[in-house]
This record gives sequence, C-alpha cells and structure tokens, in this order.
Amino acid sequence: MLVIALVAAPPSLGFVAQVSLAEYVRVPFADSTLLKIPNKLADKVKEWLFLGDIWPTAWEGLTWSGFESGDSVAVFGAGPVGLLCAYSAILRGASTVFVVDHVDKRLAKATSIGAVPINFTHGGSASEQILAIKPEGVERCVDCCGEECVNSEGKPQQNYILSEAVTVTRRNGGIGVPGLYLALPDSPGIPKGHTVKPTMEFPISDFWFKSLSIRGGVGGPRSLLPMLVELVKTGRARPGFIVSAEFDIDEAPEAYRRLISTSRRRSCSR
Repeated sequence: MLVIALVAAPPSLGFVAQVSLAEYVRVPFADSTLLKIPNKLADKVKEWLFLGDIWPTAWEGLTWSGFESGDSVAVFGAGPVGLLCAYSAILRGASTVFVVDHVDKRLAKATSIGAVPINFTHGGSASEQILAIKPEGVERCVDCCGEECVNSEGKPQQNYILSEAVTVTRRNGGIGVPGLYLALPDSPGIPKGHTVKPTMEFPISDFWFKSLSIRGGVGGPRSLLPMLVELVKTGRARPGFIVSAEFDIDEAPEAYRRLISTSRRRSCSR
C-alpha cells in the first residue's frame, strides 16, 4: 500500500510541506536530490544519514546566528538538531559551546563532544547558569527546539527559549532559529495544532537595546552538501554520534514502540 501524508502550510508561505511515514513512498524527481556516497565509507550509513536534513539544518541555524570562529555559543535543545548544531560549532572553531536541555542522556551526549551541559530545571534558569560562567553573555544563541519548548517547570511556554536567548546573548550578538515556529489548524495529522499560537510575547526592548540580530526559517540548503560530504569523507566529522540505538528493518515495529514510549521518546534511532 502506498500512503503519503501531506501537511499543508499556510498559503502565504508559498509552499506545501510534504511529509511521509509509510512502508512505500513514491517521490517524483527523487534523482535530482540524490547524493552519491563515497565507496570507501559506503558501509558507514549512520555517518551519511543526517546529511539529508538534520545536519544541514543545524549548520545553517548556526550560520544564521552570525557565528564566526572564536565565538561562544549557547544551543537550546539537545535533540538531534541541537547536538549537531553544537558539534558544528565545535568543528567551526567556537571558543565555548553551552548546550541547554533537561534530559540527562542528551546532556551526557553533549558533554561527550566537548560542550558544556546546562540543565535548566536545576540550579537556576539557563540564562542564569550561563551568565554565572560568562557574565558578559555569549556571542551567539541557536534555538534548536522551537515552539514546543517547555519552561523550567516542564510546562509548555512558546516564548521561553527566545526570551532566554535574548537574555543570555551579549550586545551586538545574534540568534539563529532553525527550531520550528509554525501555527497550523487542527487536522487528522495535527490534532493539537491549536495549541501553537501564531503570535507570542517577545522582549523587544532588551532585544533592541542590545542591538541583537535574529534570523530563522526553513534550513538545510542543498548547497551545503558538497562541503559536508568532504568533512565526513576525510574523517573530520562523524555526525553519526547522535544515534543512540540501531535496528534491523524487521525490528521496525519494536523500534516504533520504543520511540513512542516515555523512556525512549527523546532518543535518535536508525
């Protein structure tokens, strides 16, 4: 059976986002986006898998912040995009990289690549903890979580990360937002679409007074792929570190059960 689920974006955006979760999918013109994997690393699938979306998105989100080598960076969200954003910052010469989350396993993974873990549910807010270490703040912040973020009490608060980012970013710094902020109506595929508001409170006064910049949107440009391929090919980068579990194709039902369970919800599986 061929099943394709389409999620329609607002007409004002000028495109329709297409997503699929099915046994078989027909993708028109797929050959125009295929990427040839070097033979000598063809067996290292997990090192190439994330070039399709997650790593280019993470890389671009860092670029949107105005990042330059030597900058200090705070990455909010330690999911796959956040971890690869922190990893990209380290590869690109960041002086210090803070990774903010509240899941211990994620923070442990961030520590393993040389980032400074910040658990915003213990020891004060993320901004308080980071400013205690760097009183002047960081040059760059990247929101790799988006609209589904929670506050220090674990409650949904749509503007929490962006407010924290403004607080912790130093004067003349920048904020990149690859995290999703897109309000959509309720639908069979988005039963809680109404919980995401199209507008939210933003600390515009502090943002303006600190002369900050902010940029966000749909990331992951194909133009990055040749460069990212070379980083993997030469051994300079190994983005597959974010994988926490691997399954054979016949184990897919069990993999999905683990994915939706409370204990495994925040992992990345291949």
